[in-house]
Amino acid sequence: MSSSARTHSGSKTRKWIGLGAGVGLGTIIATAVFTSVAGAQPMPRLLPDLSGSYACEGDEIACEWSGEKFTIVQTGATLKIRSEKGDVGLAKLTSPTSLSAGPIWNMLGVIVTADNRTIQWSNGTIWRKLAAG
Repeated sequence: MSSSARTHSGSKTRKWIGLGAGVGLGTIIATAVFTSVAGAQPMPRLLPDLSGSYACEGDEIACEWSGEKFTIVQTGATLKIRSEKGDVGLAKLTSPTSLSAGPIWNMLGVIVTADNRTIQWSNGTIWRKLAAG
């Protein structure tokens, strides 16, 4: 075999090796990117079902002002709250154990029981879920 034939043959081999290394490196990079993107996605959190009727307890003055009975209708993390006085406001579950109510109440709440039946609010009130019926 002549030296020019060997050079040409060696050149082809180097190109294939280079191409294989490039494809392999590309695969590694793509895998790393997709893995990091997938890893960056938040884990789905199970939100409690707070739908139902509640009685206000604790701070009597706050309960008289805001209402003594409330109904919550939940859609995902959004809560529509209605008092027996007819006042309506929205709240948002900010985690499986905390929520934030906007106007008209403007308060923060923490779900304080494992059965999700008691909410303690930043205004000093506690809402206890009433038995269905």
